[in-house]
Amino acid sequence: MKKKIIFLISNLILISFVFNGSVKIWAIEGFWEPNSIPPNLKTQFNLSENLIEQIRKSTLRLSNGGTGVFVSSNGLVLTNQHTVIDFVQKITNNENNYIRDGYFAKDQNQEIKLPDAKISVTELQKDVTETINSNLKTGMPPNVVRNVIISQSRQIAAKTKEETGLDCEVLSTFNGTRHTLYGYKTYNDVRLVSLPEKNVALFGGDRENYKFPRYWLDISFLRIYENERPLQNNQFLPFSKGEIKNNEDLIVAGFPISSERNLASFQLEYLQNTELPLISSRIKTQLASLVEYGKLGNEQAAEVQSQIFDLENSLKAIEGRTAQMKKNNLVAKTKKSEQEMLGKLKNDKEFSKDAEALNILEKIYLQRAEYEAERRFLDDGWALDTVFFRTAREHVRWATEKAKPLSERLPGFNDDLLNRLEGIMKGNVPRRELNEGKKLENSLTMMKNTLGANHPTVLKILENRTPKERAEELLKTELDTQQFRNALIEKGKTGLDESTDPMVALLRWVDGRALELRGKHQNLFVSPEAENYQKFVNTMYRYGMNKKYPDANFSLRFSFGKVSGYTESGKKTSPFTSFGGFYKMAKDNNYSGFYDISDLWKKNNRAAVGRTAFNFALTNDVLGGNSGSPVVNTKGELVGLIFDSNMPSLLWKYQYDEAEGRAIAVDNRAIKLALELYQAGNILKEIQPNQ
Repeated sequence: MKKKIIFLISNLILISFVFNGSVKIWAIEGFWEPNSIPPNLKTQFNLSENLIEQIRKSTLRLSNGGTGVFVSSNGLVLTNQHTVIDFVQKITNNENNYIRDGYFAKDQNQEIKLPDAKISVTELQKDVTETINSNLKTGMPPNVVRNVIISQSRQIAAKTKEETGLDCEVLSTFNGTRHTLYGYKTYNDVRLVSLPEKNVALFGGDRENYKFPRYWLDISFLRIYENERPLQNNQFLPFSKGEIKNNEDLIVAGFPISSERNLASFQLEYLQNTELPLISSRIKTQLASLVEYGKLGNEQAAEVQSQIFDLENSLKAIEGRTAQMKKNNLVAKTKKSEQEMLGKLKNDKEFSKDAEALNILEKIYLQRAEYEAERRFLDDGWALDTVFFRTAREHVRWATEKAKPLSERLPGFNDDLLNRLEGIMKGNVPRRELNEGKKLENSLTMMKNTLGANHPTVLKILENRTPKERAEELLKTELDTQQFRNALIEKGKTGLDESTDPMVALLRWVDGRALELRGKHQNLFVSPEAENYQKFVNTMYRYGMNKKYPDANFSLRFSFGKVSGYTESGKKTSPFTSFGGFYKMAKDNNYSGFYDISDLWKKNNRAAVGRTAFNFALTNDVLGGNSGSPVVNTKGELVGLIFDSNMPSLLWKYQYDEAEGRAIAVDNRAIKLALELYQAGNILKEIQPNQ
């Protein structure tokens, strides 16, 4: 269950389990908001309002896209090792490589502040649908409706922040028909207490990712400080003193980032055949550059290790998700369900125009597939993956938009943004020749291979050179020179139009073509999709074919399930693993690579340790963002920590099915055993003070 895999794809309210009446729905599906948990689930899982509040106030949102949980009244937070890598990377160097070697503070004086780390507690949740809808008028075009909702949401959030001091946002769900205000108390002083070494936390590395049985000690402890003292918080989740059992009911709370459970067949087909393969190729290109850079030395390797982990994880998730879509024939099944639905509703006089809207939507997705790759390469900058391209684009966009009256500028380019851009342009631009050169060469190669050597855009950018030759020419740019950039700023658009700098000269053409493609995307896709989508979705709501829970959007959600093994390819899998399996896997792989474990673990290979539970599988509905989510029993005790899911569950972004899909958690018994072996008595005493 990893983070940072967010795709901005439109949601269409098409519910596969409603369409296909032959499918037996027996799983507890859904990401439920704390204030809208169905009564039957509250009863089954023994959820009182007090317990809901305790879990809500104990579950934390990490600014980099993960979840954590308070486990003491002294600001102590438990989350995954992999969710804090981004933060720990900033205090890591060749001498103190905390990610590789681990870290355990013996007392609070040794707890290390993590730059840029932020953790938030949900303090406010309020439905503001009525307030926003009061500003909508009958007959408003869809794009105007969207702009009004965005404007009103920002105003409500800003006003509430001024009144409460909380960090606020308004999030829309159910296709923009419901709007919820969230307020967060955000803490900026976050310190590292402990994390195990990478080879134990992520045992086996990427090779074991999205697999089960699993042996990952993917944990870390942080502490929130306020006014230079540990935060005193009333609500936290105590560690369970007992053992969890097979089929035991469990609750998971966390911040799943994004689900798309309501997609139509043509949207799924677009994802499977266009969007996901493009992103996969992009990640492979970025990975190749980082790996090459990491080979330059230990310092360079330490610098890019967290980026490599994130990209490897994202790549495996995307390719796995694509494979699961094909394996489960998701496009064909959804198409069949849609046709069955249309057949049942063909006698509805009001539905005929909405059926045509569905046909139009399908056509515009086919059109989008034809130009999407070129749009990504130019408008998103995939073709020129270098800091110098991004710097050149800042200058070009700044100068071009500044020369226009406000009414004619690109969306968002107000005076405030232009002033901030000017400040950014005056900052440092590092010239890491080997790193930037390899990144640029690889991205140009990807563009050529994807679009084809004879594509007009490829011919224009490469100018009959190889990607390597063209990268070398473009890197002769002077954009890393402050004097050169200041001169561009002083001359404005005239200076950019006259510049012979190779990167600036190329960017003039690239940005022009990128804006053409952006306009094409707006006219052929965005506007028609908004207009026809609204017609069709009205029918879905009229017939009650909308989800009873909102899609995930990085707000706090509860999910419900149980400890459960599963059968995959005819093989039954137990829901539990133990340290005995961990030692066996290390030995079977000759203690090499990511299977190499430290002497601390080797010398503690005892029978009692081997029998201790390590990881377990559960049916709770989870997604990216649930990393670090607490797993809670019906007594309100912490029994585990979500860190991943298996390969079949990668389909859960689009469709939940518990036949083979499972979330994976670290057992609380493994956490306590590890703290004993690491001699972290200070943490043990804090999480179990009466034991």
